[in-house]
Amino acid sequence: MQVHKRCRTPSGATTLVLTAENPDDLWCIYNLLSEGDEIVVFTSRKVKQENPNTGAVRQEVKKFNIHLSIERITYACSDDDLQVSGKNISDNPYVKIGQYHTAEIRLHSKITITKHQWNSYYSDKLREVTDLAAQAEQAFLVLDTGRASLYFVLRYLTKEVFTLTHNIPNRKVSNLRYSHHEKAIDAFFKAVIQRLKDSINFDVTRTVVITGPGFTKNSFYDYMHQNLASIGHTDLQKYLKNFVVCGSTSADRRAIGEVLSNESFASSVFGQHYIEHNRAIESLRKRLESNDDTVAIGLEDVVHASGLGAVETLLVSDGLVRGGSTEVRKQVHSVIENVKAQGARVLYFSDEHFSSSFLRNLTGLVALLRFVVENPD
Repeated sequence: MQVHKRCRTPSGATTLVLTAENPDDLWCIYNLLSEGDEIVVFTSRKVKQENPNTGAVRQEVKKFNIHLSIERITYACSDDDLQVSGKNISDNPYVKIGQYHTAEIRLHSKITITKHQWNSYYSDKLREVTDLAAQAEQAFLVLDTGRASLYFVLRYLTKEVFTLTHNIPNRKVSNLRYSHHEKAIDAFFKAVIQRLKDSINFDVTRTVVITGPGFTKNSFYDYMHQNLASIGHTDLQKYLKNFVVCGSTSADRRAIGEVLSNESFASSVFGQHYIEHNRAIESLRKRLESNDDTVAIGLEDVVHASGLGAVETLLVSDGLVRGGSTEVRKQVHSVIENVKAQGARVLYFSDEHFSSSFLRNLTGLVALLRFVVENPD
């Protein structure tokens, strides 16, 4: 994310001039935006023009900047599609003041956001997304017999890029059946390599973790090292150093969490951000499984625990901060400020990240406590 400018207006609002550089940035902008904010964004609209001489009407696409008061925000992670809708509030030759318009926020296009309410949640988001060291994508190739899934794990998003399946006949002692099995494996590996080549920009993706149950991951890793040149992918040979193998028992996106739980491996490959968040989720799981009472779940219990100075780590779902009622958002922000002042860590979990579903099922707000507190009456 490029932050070109950040300033306070005379009315006390905060104005940001930003450029989104990758899908993570679009997700962060989505979380920065709220209804009632103002945005200046480059957009387009079909305009009808009539020839005064002939009366003929033709449509022309006009491109321009528009100043909107935001009333609706929609985001589709799978398509990296972020749109804002609202009323135009500045003079414009193509959209009247007060008229509704929907604009798409695109990568590499400068926008100006004016927020009339600013708090530490937005400051944290902005600070995190401008951490250049954390912007490199990690890829996970989860392999099982005849099945391959590629995921991009960004700082806030986990995106499924593709899932490929291929029929692999059982290996038999018969030479003929063995030949069919080997040919199917060869065709499967070739198809996976081609999809990797089509999907990964190795100038951005610094690590591809090959994981999954059984021996397929190791066989694929060896196959790449031995056969890339002979199958016409010599251009990928220089990127073999980007691939590492790590075991897991799952053949789906849960394998990502398993890999990150292996801290000796993860610390050598990924940033501290991934490890801290995964460690917090694992700690929460273990405390719940052992009926440990040093957990507060939900806004009421967390507020009570924070009032006693008991919060050690606060886990917050972005969806709760963004999608709750105005009163709930105010209470959540108040809790965040309170526990920070007490020295607690606050970890935000994106709704689109692999680790978020567990937290969402627990109301989206959970505190790991320093000591046991009695439940409020």
